[in-house]
Amino acid sequence: MGVTVGQVLGSYRIDAHLGRGGMGEVFAAYDARLDRTVALKVLLLEVADPECLERFEREARAIAALDHPNIVTLFSIEAAAGVRFLTMEYVDGKTLSEWIPKGGLDLERFFATAVPLTDAVAAAHGRGIVHRDLKPGNVMLNRDGRLKVLDFGLAKLVAPTDERWSLAGARTATLESDAGVVVGTVGYMAPEQVRGEAADQRSDVFALGVVLYELAVGKRPFEAESTPEVLSAILRDSPPPVDEVRDELPHHLARIIRRCLEKDPARRYPSAREVCSELVDLARELETRSVLAAHAPRAAATGAAGRRRWGIAAAALAAALAVAWIAFEVGGRGSNSPVAGAGGTIRSLAVLPFDNLMGDPDQDYFVDGMHEALITDLSKIGNLRVISRTSAMRYRDSTKSLPEIARELAVDALIEGSVLRADGQVRITAQLIDGQADEHLWADSYDRELEDVLALLSEVAQAIAREIEVTVTPGQRLRLTTTQTVDPQAQELYWRGQHYFNQGGVDGFREALGFHRQAVERDADFAAGWAGLAGSYLVHGFFNLAPAAEMIPKARAAARRAIELDESQAPAHSTLGYIALFFDWDWPTARRELELAIELDPTDAMALHAYADYLAVVGDCNGSVDQVRLGRRYDPMGGWANAFLVGHLTYCGRYQEAIQEGREAVRLGVETPEIRDSVGLALWQLGRHEEALTEWREASGANDAALQELARGYAEGGPRGGMLARAEGLAAAAESSPVNPFWVAAYYAAAEQADAAFLWLDEAFQQRTPQLLHLTIHPRFDPIRADPRFADLLRRIGIPDAAGARRGTAEATDRRPTG
Repeated sequence: MGVTVGQVLGSYRIDAHLGRGGMGEVFAAYDARLDRTVALKVLLLEVADPECLERFEREARAIAALDHPNIVTLFSIEAAAGVRFLTMEYVDGKTLSEWIPKGGLDLERFFATAVPLTDAVAAAHGRGIVHRDLKPGNVMLNRDGRLKVLDFGLAKLVAPTDERWSLAGARTATLESDAGVVVGTVGYMAPEQVRGEAADQRSDVFALGVVLYELAVGKRPFEAESTPEVLSAILRDSPPPVDEVRDELPHHLARIIRRCLEKDPARRYPSAREVCSELVDLARELETRSVLAAHAPRAAATGAAGRRRWGIAAAALAAALAVAWIAFEVGGRGSNSPVAGAGGTIRSLAVLPFDNLMGDPDQDYFVDGMHEALITDLSKIGNLRVISRTSAMRYRDSTKSLPEIARELAVDALIEGSVLRADGQVRITAQLIDGQADEHLWADSYDRELEDVLALLSEVAQAIAREIEVTVTPGQRLRLTTTQTVDPQAQELYWRGQHYFNQGGVDGFREALGFHRQAVERDADFAAGWAGLAGSYLVHGFFNLAPAAEMIPKARAAARRAIELDESQAPAHSTLGYIALFFDWDWPTARRELELAIELDPTDAMALHAYADYLAVVGDCNGSVDQVRLGRRYDPMGGWANAFLVGHLTYCGRYQEAIQEGREAVRLGVETPEIRDSVGLALWQLGRHEEALTEWREASGANDAALQELARGYAEGGPRGGMLARAEGLAAAAESSPVNPFWVAAYYAAAEQADAAFLWLDEAFQQRTPQLLHLTIHPRFDPIRADPRFADLLRRIGIPDAAGARRGTAEATDRRPTG
């Protein structure tokens, strides 16, 4: 039975036809009882089936219970003149599809639209209700600009039979499957809906991602000439990120939308609540930009035009977000409540790289400096395992989901954050996320003047410790709360130095040294600056970038100055430990300083590696493996941490383990020449020489002249011939350029040329070559260990009675079953 304009159904007069959908037709109607206009949706006749009708009314009552300012209210389910219909709130306005401009919305209007939309969907998800047909056509903006979501959950209430899924049919269709009946719109359907599987909250999240994409850039992510091509694109294609389509959009917004559009539901946000949380956090951060610009001193009015590049007018954005933010806060967890992950207590976490909200890549050093400093502060909490900066930075531009990252790093939780600074102020926003459930647990923002940035980071670390209820000892609390006031320019110079230091390489270390010098020249009482300078001097001496006789005394003096200013400077203690171990051959001092450095910063894989070398020197080779394994635990994706582990396993004669660990690291994408080189050495020691050569080719390249030299020697004279050819090649090169005598000796020893080996070892002794400490454990020296000159050299170095340490360890290990 059709309904016409002018017809009366009970107390409702049909005034206008508004549209038609899969559930029936929609009219504007006058409600004579309450003297108001309502929307009246006439339902399909199939709902008259008694069983379907009972289910329909039960679920409609649940939807009617939704009370949200951005969801159209369902008033009643009624019948009159043989017609079954719904009465709903009437919205006088435009659909979102009519309102989105070409090219997308500016950021102010984007957030003013996106946050209420996601909050409305989140409210329904909180009641177990799924929309199933989210699209701009089902979202209205009334004349006052308020957003209203239509048809919430109604797609589930009917099972229309007069429309069938047709690849050649209309873009709005009904898909019937064994999983049930899903109503959706082509272009907004999630992959599981396209496949005919049941829809859930994550299907709504996918549709939200499509709508957010359209709001941001003015077009849908999946567009094609025909319905089959659209469906294929949904199942197969990854659209370009919105910040590539519009480069002025924040990168973090692109990450949010990208995660909504994951093909696998398990990789999306679990519900719209998490999407809303992310958008609100980002909106608040971007609002801060304009707040800082808007509240700059009037005396700086000449710079106003430059500051307007921040983009968003604070007052307008604040007003637009007020209702959604209040609803979010009321519906969320109070900020003072402790949190725990899905797996229980949080005892390990990783701080992912912070977003740079300044929009200026030249400010990356500042953002990375704050990121590293927060990791350092959190590492002061003894009961919390914090992943080191090196591993965390691998995920700067990763497309992996948060649970995937948490699994790879073996952590309970993740910290995401962003940094913004303007006009002498800094804001850091951090959020804590359950690594297993991908659940947002806590978030907050912190503002300080630039000169108080270290206190700001300490505050963030303490807040995180409180939220996860980790035990902080009085000593740890003191180290967290004791912060130094630093000249802001000195702090920036130091962070620039760290930025280059972390890049490594000759150029990186030289740039770092220059900035670290400038930092302490700017502020002579800057402890971290002196520690950074000590580290720069050390690497110059250690890697022969400058004469060690000049660099090492400077490194020692800088480290001592840092400790004089702040005895908790772990890097300074680590530097003193390195100097005592590798240059002074002062074992007690090395042990004391390295153990203290590790206590202050357990994530420092370099300090753990030096301590492992100390243990090897004193004869505890397996103990050295335990230390580098611990370093890898804090830095699981770090190239050096994995290289140290594979290297020490090889040095201790645990060849099969070394090969397995090295190949697993390569499989995970943690590949360095050092890892390949150690695997090659392990294979060579096991007699698998061709495999070793292959591994070395992977490390240095097939065209490497030294490797070709070794391969030719091996082809002509077997394993000894290969080692001899390499030794003679290095010896010849030493006539025209500096060569580390330790490695020349190692190859001569492996070739069983003892006289030549000891000649070069004596040269290494005279130069106090740092690598000389590996003499007791490096397998290439096995053929000459029984020579009396070997024991005499150990005596001159002052190494404890460890001449047989490696041999004994290797023999014991050889008897151990290997996998």
